[in-house]
Amino acid sequence: MQLSEYEDDAVAGDAIADGALPSARRKGSKDDDASGSQKELCTPRRRPGQPNWEPGADSAQSLTAMSGMAPEETAAWSIRIETLYDRFEPGTKKRSKLSFDANVLHNRLTPSDGVKQQVQLDSDSESSASDVESPSGLRSASALQRKLHRKGSSRSMNVEVATKWAVVTAKVIHEKVLALYSVSNIVLDRVRADRCLESKNGRIKGSVKQRAQEVVKRAKLLGNQARKQAKDCFHGDWLQDCADDHVLSELFGKDYGDTITALAKAAKTVFACQPTVVEAAAPCRVVGDIHGQLRDLLLLLLSYVSGGDRIIGSTKASIKGGAPMTYIFNGDFVDRGAHQLETIGLLLALKVAFPKNIWLIRGNHEDRTMNERYGFQEECTRQLGEEMGKKTHALLEDVFDYLPLAAVLEERVLVVHGGIGRGDWDLNHLRTVERPLTSEVLAQEHNRWLLNILWSDPIADDAHNDISDGMSDHSECPSEVCGVHSSGRNEYSVRFGWNVTKSFCARNGLGLVVRSHQCRRDGTGFSVMHDNMLMLVFSARDYEGMGNDSATLLIDYDAAAMTDGSDSAWHTETFDDAHIMSGSFESTALPSEGSPAATMSGTMSSAGGPPAAMLSGEEGQNSSVSMELAGMPLSFLMERKHLTVRAQVLASLTKSLAS
Repeated sequence: MQLSEYEDDAVAGDAIADGALPSARRKGSKDDDASGSQKELCTPRRRPGQPNWEPGADSAQSLTAMSGMAPEETAAWSIRIETLYDRFEPGTKKRSKLSFDANVLHNRLTPSDGVKQQVQLDSDSESSASDVESPSGLRSASALQRKLHRKGSSRSMNVEVATKWAVVTAKVIHEKVLALYSVSNIVLDRVRADRCLESKNGRIKGSVKQRAQEVVKRAKLLGNQARKQAKDCFHGDWLQDCADDHVLSELFGKDYGDTITALAKAAKTVFACQPTVVEAAAPCRVVGDIHGQLRDLLLLLLSYVSGGDRIIGSTKASIKGGAPMTYIFNGDFVDRGAHQLETIGLLLALKVAFPKNIWLIRGNHEDRTMNERYGFQEECTRQLGEEMGKKTHALLEDVFDYLPLAAVLEERVLVVHGGIGRGDWDLNHLRTVERPLTSEVLAQEHNRWLLNILWSDPIADDAHNDISDGMSDHSECPSEVCGVHSSGRNEYSVRFGWNVTKSFCARNGLGLVVRSHQCRRDGTGFSVMHDNMLMLVFSARDYEGMGNDSATLLIDYDAAAMTDGSDSAWHTETFDDAHIMSGSFESTALPSEGSPAATMSGTMSSAGGPPAAMLSGEEGQNSSVSMELAGMPLSFLMERKHLTVRAQVLASLTKSLAS
């Protein structure tokens, strides 16, 4: 199964670095934003000697068998990826729950599997030699195959050992040195943001906030109308019989140009006040690429709205435990789709109406060069006229320059648009990056690591389900799925392997990386890889004729805390060094109370942040933040939590028509 690659995006990516759009195009297969060619390992979907996994089998047991990870009995904190996902078909209104299959879950070949394969290979060769007199050429080829297999297994074993020690070292350093430093940075960022938003320059006018809330209400009505339609349609065919500005008028009123301008200015103020790395709280929905497909976005959100979601749903307080729902929109809001201006206008309205519950993360399409090439600039002038369109486009590009580059959910889940690149940076470093970040600033040599946060891709753990380049020539040994490799998207973007993800997460105290940026042909809109430590989510349905579902990820507190694993796979990280060094990486014990691991690890307080008094904005309390933090037990700031991740899918119309 392959991704589509857009060769024109690769050219535009080079233009960001070069300052101009080159005339030549790279040839290749297609993907959401043009991936390049990169050799990958061709590994089996399952481990040798393990049973085939059928969707009807017990989900937790099946995923454990495929991933080779044992369920945890106890854990200090954990992230549970549910192996059942929800699926809704807008045309038939049918809802179903489906199990993960090999197109969703990607697993790699481990050294022990390589040994098993080698034994089988030797056995098969001996059997073949005894039964048939093989020509010398075939015997030589078989010997060479065994030699290459042994070499690959040896290299893979070295990578496994090196990665385990790197993870151990990184965890110890984070727990003993970096944890308190990270918490202090988080608290200070939040205090600065609150002070800024409460200041004269940062305060949003009541009239603008009221207009934003009205836009959100209108969007709900528009979305409910789309849901009630008897027949589903592609986003480009929606309301085609209406005037070009019909959706703009429905959302923003007759003076939609002025409304969008006011929302953009207010949102820019909010983004400038809030940090480069924002902190989000559970429960949270993570939305992937949208690309101007407004109808599909509204359907996706409203199809899975909870009664306690006061943003998209009703005004009730909460779906669980008193905490309001938050949303992370993970970049690529515009370009290519039929309602780009309406989509970004709605997202800015949400941000202005709910500045601490809505988070917009920058993607590689929140960029002047990309927008000039892929339609957003043209869309602004077409909808608003030449003069107002240019002014509005310039204003929105200024807003994009202030967007945060990452979100961290409950201190354990990192959300970025592209990926972690070379993985040689940490969150504290990223928090120091100042904005605005224009295309010219990002293109500077010392900022290439920031570009990779927007552009980089993971190397899939298996070649059959490769989501990186769709190449069919896979001849490297198992170690080639690890490390950092050039991507071919452009001269600066890279692809990173499972070991980079694991080391990066250990060094930053993370349990999961969520990214977007790629769309799989006929895919489900999400996938899991890198030992269950990386998830992809893509939310533009039937994107560019790809026939893909759209998806969101619901990340919430897990009240069960692993007491019921009937439909889940536990990916758990703890910080008990003794267990880690003994080799029990997938099954570690709960640190004893009072131990360094117990007091130096975990997430923020149960409300998703420091004590309310520290963030209340009251004079006299904010001024003593450093003193309060220094005298406060870290275990109070960083309470252990269990999180669960569940994918929710809007079915592709292409698939529905085909069935």
